[in-house]
Amino acid sequence: GRSYTYIVGTTSSGPLSYNAVNQTWTLVLPAGVIGADGVYDVGVSVNAVGYGSPKTDISSNELVISKSTPTLVINTIAGDDIINASEIQAALTISGTVSDLVPGTSTNAAIGGTVTFTLDGRTYTAIVKSDGTWSALVPISAVAALSGTETVEATFTSIYNNSANTNHNVVVDIPA
Repeated sequence: GRSYTYIVGTTSSGPLSYNAVNQTWTLVLPAGVIGADGVYDVGVSVNAVGYGSPKTDISSNELVISKSTPTLVINTIAGDDIINASEIQAALTISGTVSDLVPGTSTNAAIGGTVTFTLDGRTYTAIVKSDGTWSALVPISAVAALSGTETVEATFTSIYNNSANTNHNVVVDIPA
């Protein structure tokens, strides 16, 4: 570990360090140095003793900054948000959408991510599909245990470590 200096725009400081064992470098930027969401190129130039000219590595779209909260939606449940006498005897699909765009693009970074939701104290997971949708099946035994007004609480954490949470109520309406 030697420490080096970095320059981002007009800001210059450290620490940038190099690990010779695993041949990686690390740069810790203070808060606010790169403030805007975006996709950035990264360039590194090393001029060391014995080099005839600096060694340079420039890559495109290597650094992505996203502070935006993903958009997480739970769709209408059981067609009308009411579970009736026949629906209480069947498995129930909980579904929705997630959108988490790569800054400056229309690419949904949520694809392949996991939505976790709870219903009546039980936890379920769903994988976000290529169109941004997700769904999971609540088994018959869990549906049969529902009563009154139940709340589905869903959460999604993006690849940028930004989280979205949402709730959706469904009413169980069966004759006594």
